[in-house]
Amino acid sequence: MATNLILIAILLFFTSGEMNAQAPPKFMGRRVTIIHPEREGGEEGIFFPKGPAAVCVEGPPRRQCYTAPKEFGNNPQVSIVQLKKDMPVILFSAETGGVSGWGIHFALLRAGTEKDLEDSFMSRVQLSNQSQHAFWSDASISDALIFLTADYVWVRMRLTSASIVSSSRRTSGSSCRCSITRRTTSMIST
Repeated sequence: MATNLILIAILLFFTSGEMNAQAPPKFMGRRVTIIHPEREGGEEGIFFPKGPAAVCVEGPPRRQCYTAPKEFGNNPQVSIVQLKKDMPVILFSAETGGVSGWGIHFALLRAGTEKDLEDSFMSRVQLSNQSQHAFWSDASISDALIFLTADYVWVRMRLTSASIVSSSRRTSGSSCRCSITRRTTSMIST
């Protein structure tokens, strides 16, 4: 009896990954593929990609791709977002190499007229690994979704007469590492 339970547990463990595997997303009826770069340094270089990650939408009429900036090759991800009615886009992200901190690049992609996917962000969107992002809807501002980000900017400052609460303890007149939250809204070209 115990042997049967162990065999069932082992079988469930090895098949659970296959059950959780997701089919590649589709964008406007076309298959989306992610291109992962090679890694530097074999097993010890697992955190550092040799080049950028890319995302492609397979044809017809033709294959269209977007390549992240050169240092953004880790953990590429895509999700399909309905930006507004009849306007699907691909939210693509890729990370830089790093261990205790890294950057994340975002692109909001739509089908282009040539071989490349077009980024709908009006400027480059790069955040730290301590950031958060979300799409919000506010009809008084836009009929399209709004991409909102929040990121931490770490600074070292010397406090003289002020006191602050940091990590659930009071600090007064000493050096401390403090975080300032920066919130930005990225403009989207529709």
